[in-house]
Amino acid sequence: MARAAGKEWLRPGDIAVCVPDIVIALDLTFAMDGTWYRPKTLFDSERVVLVFDHAVPAPSIKDAAGMVEARRFAEEFGLKNFFDVGKHGIAHVVAAENGLARPGELLLCSDSHTCAAGAF
Repeated sequence: MARAAGKEWLRPGDIAVCVPDIVIALDLTFAMDGTWYRPKTLFDSERVVLVFDHAVPAPSIKDAAGMVEARRFAEEFGLKNFFDVGKHGIAHVVAAENGLARPGELLLCSDSHTCAAGAF
């Protein structure tokens, strides 16, 4: 974390502003009311990963519309790491299996099981 914050070291209680190595966005984010706001830019489209994880196949019209929005987002920003239906899976497993979760790097994702990506 110190490396991601541009520091030599961090101590408990320090506040760190970090630049993540990988950010994983999930399908559900695009379908939830009030949680998705399209950014104007990305800090680095090669470090943003989009995984269809929780709602595949789409169980509702709302989830299907979220997938359409997610696909537009991936296309607009040129995401090379987009795991659409057919390549989808559990986000932290997809990250590990595709070499996106690496030792010493900071990976961010809203899923509570994200820390499991480091176990592979």
